[in-house]
Amino acid sequence: ILVYDETLRAQMTEEILTAYYSHPNVSGMSAWDFMNPEVDAADPTTARALCYYDGTVKLNGLVWYYLHRIRYNTDVSITTPASGEVSLSGFKGDYAISVTYEGNDYPATYELLVDGSMQVQLSDVTVPPTVATIEHWPFNDVPKTQLADTLNVSGSVQFLNASPSIMTDGSGLLVVSQDATITSSGNFLGSSEITIGGRSKGVYELELIIASVELTGGDANGANVGIGFKDSGQGTDLFRLRLNKTGNGLTVNTFIDSTYTVFHTFDSGVYTLDDPLKLRAVIDLDANTSDIYMALGAGAESLLGQIAIPSGAIWDQISFSAVNNSVDWGPNDMIEIDSMVIRKLQLDNYELWENRTNWLSETLTDEADDPDGDGIYNLLEYALGGDPILDDSVSILPKVSLLSGKPHLEFTLGVDSVDLQYSIQHSEDLIDWTSVPSTKVNGQIGEVVQIPLFDALYQMLFSRLRVSGN
Repeated sequence: ILVYDETLRAQMTEEILTAYYSHPNVSGMSAWDFMNPEVDAADPTTARALCYYDGTVKLNGLVWYYLHRIRYNTDVSITTPASGEVSLSGFKGDYAISVTYEGNDYPATYELLVDGSMQVQLSDVTVPPTVATIEHWPFNDVPKTQLADTLNVSGSVQFLNASPSIMTDGSGLLVVSQDATITSSGNFLGSSEITIGGRSKGVYELELIIASVELTGGDANGANVGIGFKDSGQGTDLFRLRLNKTGNGLTVNTFIDSTYTVFHTFDSGVYTLDDPLKLRAVIDLDANTSDIYMALGAGAESLLGQIAIPSGAIWDQISFSAVNNSVDWGPNDMIEIDSMVIRKLQLDNYELWENRTNWLSETLTDEADDPDGDGIYNLLEYALGGDPILDDSVSILPKVSLLSGKPHLEFTLGVDSVDLQYSIQHSEDLIDWTSVPSTKVNGQIGEVVQIPLFDALYQMLFSRLRVSGN
């Protein structure tokens, strides 16, 4: 006796397969009796087959084919944001991927079995960077190197003063331990001027990676380590991000204008962290805000919140703090820091400028073009804040001015010097422009820079401005 007719059997095939495939642990299904040698009525036990020996596909076989070849198929077209990254959910299996960029296709294949990621290399494409590292301390110094002497691999900033309670261990970590010489407060270390000069504009990222934490000794409150941005003219921090010990447990907080803002509290009564803790702050000097992010171990990064930072400030230094006195900090307590990094985000570039410029139907828009015929290529128009379709050479070209009786080359930056590289090259004969060291130019968009041209080592020097992309 046939309990199910062919239509009901096909319906059950669809419903059962859909239910099983909805479970994340299911990666495939197996079907018995692919072929049935007899008609369904002759042997009810073989009625479940997908087709007959003569090749005729039964209705449940058509459903099986439809599900696996059509429904359980990921066919999408997505446009990525500027980062070039995109995520999607798809069925497990083999994928044919094609990335299209500026009219060219870049094919790739991928086998999706578990959550993962892949990169498609656009071998003939150069994409301008969107992020630049300004300062970076990886702490790969020899053992017992004090913070003031650690190597900054990306910039010139050095922390001032020294503290024997803040030293490297020789294995890539900066270890903050108890300072037994003090019974209150701690070590507050300022820095020299940041490599790129003072900034009141732009978006920057501060990243602090803490390898481990052991704060089980000392008082219940007070011990902390932090890093921040400082305005030396005001003598205050614009912003400081800290890991702090409190009576409720470890917290991530900020300290601005004597105000504490707690963004995250770890488990109550727990004062150790064995997994790496990444703290990240995105500081927007234009909007006067800072977004705080955190990631623990292999977990995903999460946005903890946003705070306002003082307006009108000029960030020109970095501060490092450790409240590690002998009362708040136990003799065996320590915080191990893996790295500290400061980056500039949202870099500008020629392509972005080209896209936002009103060219009035002008077609000569490449870097080396000069559509207005003023002798200034488009790249220099971009660098000096000029108008590529207006003869403005007199107003934007560098000029020689006297400052304290000495000649200087003066011009206005049309772009931040992190986004576009400016340098003044020097020559004694207008032929050799490499023997005399060039002068790097630092400044933010709209800033008037004045670069000294006089050098006592040379009786006569010729100088010129050079700009180049990152």
